[in-house]
Amino acid sequence: MHLRYKAIFTLLFFVVICTSITLHAQELEQQERVEPTKEDLERELKEKQQQLASLKNEKDKAEKESEKTKKELTEQAKALKSDNDKILAQLEEKNKEAAQLQAELAKVQEQLFEVQKLVENPQLSQWLLSKAEYLKTYVDPYLLEAIESTRNQLSSANYLTTEVVDLLKDNLETKLQKTPVRKYSPMMAGMISYGVLLIPLGLSFYGIFRLSARISLKQYILIGSLFIATIHIFCTLISLFTKHDALLYLQQMSENNFIFLQLIMGVLYVSYCGLLIVGLSSAENRRSLISLLVIFLCYFMLGLYYRENIWRPTMRREPVASTIVSQLALSLFTTLLLIALASVLGSYKQADIHATSFRDLENGFLNRESSRKGSKSQ
Repeated sequence: MHLRYKAIFTLLFFVVICTSITLHAQELEQQERVEPTKEDLERELKEKQQQLASLKNEKDKAEKESEKTKKELTEQAKALKSDNDKILAQLEEKNKEAAQLQAELAKVQEQLFEVQKLVENPQLSQWLLSKAEYLKTYVDPYLLEAIESTRNQLSSANYLTTEVVDLLKDNLETKLQKTPVRKYSPMMAGMISYGVLLIPLGLSFYGIFRLSARISLKQYILIGSLFIATIHIFCTLISLFTKHDALLYLQQMSENNFIFLQLIMGVLYVSYCGLLIVGLSSAENRRSLISLLVIFLCYFMLGLYYRENIWRPTMRREPVASTIVSQLALSLFTTLLLIALASVLGSYKQADIHATSFRDLENGFLNRESSRKGSKSQ
């Protein structure tokens, strides 16, 4: 019994000692945790200082970025404000222009309303013709066709107000394909128109008279060919100098003078063809006949071209179908025909010289024989 109590007491004492040791160890551990060493404190201080420095740097960077962003936003706001002011100013100008256009449109609509009234008016044709005659005389020779075509199309359908103006504008643009023409007095316009004909003709006669004082049929043929080539070269030079077709310019400058000029050209062309036919009948050999026949056919084709592109439009009071390129081609073509005709007529002249020299030899031989017979009889 006594041993039993002793064992229990010993066990309790051991438990108490272990418990006290454990508690003391926990207290020591808590003390170690609560009371750090100097090195730990210094280390923690350095870490805190580094964290503080990094936070300060980040703060400075954030402030700089915020200032930069603020400046950019301020500049963008200023730019947007200036753009907005410009847009508002442009919008105000557009509103003013729109108001002006609206006022002009109202005036045009009033005028077009009057035009629509005239569409159903039987006197519209006379009114348009009177206006067209005035414009034809003082402004442009081709407004009559534009207004006539507009009147015919307006009579066949009901057009809106804007389509009336568009239709008249389209007709005017298609009909008024012309070069700007200066306004001359009637005398000056006549001198320019007829000078295109008389100057080449005078130069042709002057050149032939310089070569020979006596003009034969062959030389008249040569004068005609030289005149045709000279007038085309003259028109080409005028076209190249003015950068506008000479014939079209003359037609627009004075249409009546141009019509009379074409009548004179037609008479001269028919006369020249007659001279070529007479020259064909007086050809001395087959080679000359064939050469003159080819030249005659070339001039005949030239006359057909002139008739279709110049003569007919002139008589119909339409723009002639002539360009600077066509004038250049005609000048080269007529120059080649002139050279060919001169070579053919030159062969005629050489044959005449040979025949004359042969006759002189025969006459000299006969005179010698007669003188010998006279001396023998004496």
